[in-house]
Amino acid sequence: MDLNGGTVRAEELEYLDGYETALLLIEGGGETITPYGVVYNNGMRLPQLYDGRRFPEYFYESCLASVILSLPDHPMEQETLYFPCAESKIARTLRRLGAERPEQCVAMLDTSEISEAVRGVFEDEYPLNKHLETLNALTRCLQKFDGQALEDFHTVFDTVWPETPEEVLYLAEELRDFTVVPDISSAEEYGWFLIKESKNLDVDPKSEAYIDYQKYGQHRIQEEGGHFGDRGYVAYLGSKSEIRSIMDRNLSERQMNQSFWQKRNPSMKMGGE
Repeated sequence: MDLNGGTVRAEELEYLDGYETALLLIEGGGETITPYGVVYNNGMRLPQLYDGRRFPEYFYESCLASVILSLPDHPMEQETLYFPCAESKIARTLRRLGAERPEQCVAMLDTSEISEAVRGVFEDEYPLNKHLETLNALTRCLQKFDGQALEDFHTVFDTVWPETPEEVLYLAEELRDFTVVPDISSAEEYGWFLIKESKNLDVDPKSEAYIDYQKYGQHRIQEEGGHFGDRGYVAYLGSKSEIRSIMDRNLSERQMNQSFWQKRNPSMKMGGE
């Protein structure tokens, strides 16, 4: 029962005298008789939200990113897409604006649950209106990830540093083929992790002092072609050439940086050594 714009709590409803409340309403007047009953004004004000064309924003399901579209000549006439969505929704939104292709529109990323770094690739480095389908496909992938998978994706992203929206999507689609070990920065830590986490090795604690974790870690890193980043260790174990090219490009850049810093600081050792 609503009174004065508020809802009565269940425990209060037990002590509410409905008969007396009805009499008070009748005696107070101000009623409106309708075919469905008698209505009393409780003072609640309902603002007009529907403008006759667009429904108010309401997230019926999970939304990872929303994009506002408008035409350059009519910036105030806007439509919003909520990703991920069906491709038909993108087409209908364009028709409502009077556009045939997303490239004809001005696109602005309004809200987003993706990281600032990922957002920057779509928003700052490349025109968003040319990559709506890629963003839609990416959010569809991310929506399927649990918390750990999402953390792994951001670790891969921050380590590999894809340069284009398509490369970001490749990483998300192939995430299952990546090995991700968070919060480590050296070959020794990786070797220790592999031996400790292995289900096929039962290491006697007394023999741990004789295990060369660093050497084993270096061997596996070279075998896997892995990288250390700020978030941990990443290696791609799949066979997609697109991912390999991204990893190889990143490796070359890291080797150049490593060579530069070692020349300037001969005593400095970088992660993985």
